[in-house]
Amino acid sequence: MAMRLEELGAVIESGSVISRIQAADSIEDKLKVKVIVPKALAGEINEEQLDEIHVDAKLYDSGKIKTTSANDVVMKLTSPYDVGYVHEEQTGLVVSSHCVVIRLKDNSKLDGKFLTYLLNSPYAKDYFRSVTSGASTVMIKVKDIAGLPIPEIPMEEQVRLGEIFEAFSRKKVLLSQMIEAENAAENSLIMEAIEGRL
Repeated sequence: MAMRLEELGAVIESGSVISRIQAADSIEDKLKVKVIVPKALAGEINEEQLDEIHVDAKLYDSGKIKTTSANDVVMKLTSPYDVGYVHEEQTGLVVSSHCVVIRLKDNSKLDGKFLTYLLNSPYAKDYFRSVTSGASTVMIKVKDIAGLPIPEIPMEEQVRLGEIFEAFSRKKVLLSQMIEAENAAENSLIMEAIEGRL
């Protein structure tokens, strides 16, 4: 029997509006922070795709800015609803308003890594498309994310699957980086040929 995401110990909160938290030039005590933007979500959080801004250090320390904790899941609110898992070393990243952070309570019946890949699956994407069809915007609402039916899968199995999916995701990131490097080398070689530097 499936239960809704919110019934399984998940708290879903909207990210921060960047223009409201960015430090004005007059603020002396500024802190440079990294911001999760939609392009940084791909199963993992691609740190090369994070933005950086300056915020008022007091505001950041107050907890009024939505930031990540280990085992959080961050999801983009617009199609294709990409999702990223937050590792221990990614704690404290600012979550932009184009995303939500899904924080699992201590008594949650979900594994964060498993949830990440479930939310990235065709099953979840089809659900999100169905709840946004006919809407004037394709931005999904927090209540619709909370209502996602989650199949009952034992925690041990979730952990095992989460580790497998994470390995797949890391391999995809490495392959993507290799392709980018090969494309750069190819482009460099053709430019050297065109400019007579061979």
